[in-house]
Amino acid sequence: MKKSLSYRYISKTLALLVIVAFQVLSTTTLALAAPLDSIADQVTAMKTILAELKVNYGMIKYKEKTLGITYEGLEKKYEALITSATTLEEKEHLRAPQKRTVLSREEFEQLMIGLASDLHDGHTNVTRKSLDYWTVGIHTAEVEGKLYVTGFEPKLFVPGSSLHPIAVGDEIIEVDGRPVAELARENSIYAPSATYRTRYQFGLESILNVSGKFMRSKRAGEVVRVKFRTPSSPNGAAAEFEGRYNWINLKDKQKLERAIVDLHPKSINQQNAEPSDYSYGERGTPS
Repeated sequence: MKKSLSYRYISKTLALLVIVAFQVLSTTTLALAAPLDSIADQVTAMKTILAELKVNYGMIKYKEKTLGITYEGLEKKYEALITSATTLEEKEHLRAPQKRTVLSREEFEQLMIGLASDLHDGHTNVTRKSLDYWTVGIHTAEVEGKLYVTGFEPKLFVPGSSLHPIAVGDEIIEVDGRPVAELARENSIYAPSATYRTRYQFGLESILNVSGKFMRSKRAGEVVRVKFRTPSSPNGAAAEFEGRYNWINLKDKQKLERAIVDLHPKSINQQNAEPSDYSYGERGTPS
């Protein structure tokens, strides 16, 4: 069952967040008031999200019994954060408090993603309606609580960005001077999952590959400093080294590629073509 809801005081032209609640087999697209530049507007929007959860989420009694989570508790917590213009990172003492009179739009959106994450339920999330995805071209994975390089995106990764060549199996230990464990704790606040293990995994793997659905935006082109630890070095000991990369928004890259294909479709298709015994699709895309 799918339904879209809007309220009289909510703009019909701006859909910022989506609530997904599979327990009751429904997907609700929620349009939030625009602009969200006052505390009153943000409190109203937060209560609207809670109202949607009360209608569509079927596990709150279980969450109350196992985790002590109630709608009243969530409303009290997030109304206090909105009123004091405090982010979740600041509340958890993961970042120094900032002086502000009201949360920015992005900060408020992030707060609402955290509200749904507080349910500790992998099937119920609040997300942005965003196609943004930032990366530095390095594939990563969490293994036993650490973050490792698992591969590279050929069209995005720039070799030679570090004095020592990085390789699959190298451990990532810092980003922009901050330990990855610290960054993972921040990111896990917004994890769309239930257990500590899966939340921490999400936190680690969202450090260098960032979905705009769940995380704050990055600035395309901004430099990212990544420190690695490699298990192999000339003397046999582990070595640490740093590389410098740039955030790339895949959405922007895909738009540019489509524009180039529209301008020069034949040359681009020939350039990207690879030998293959099999093909599919109308354009003979290599399999």
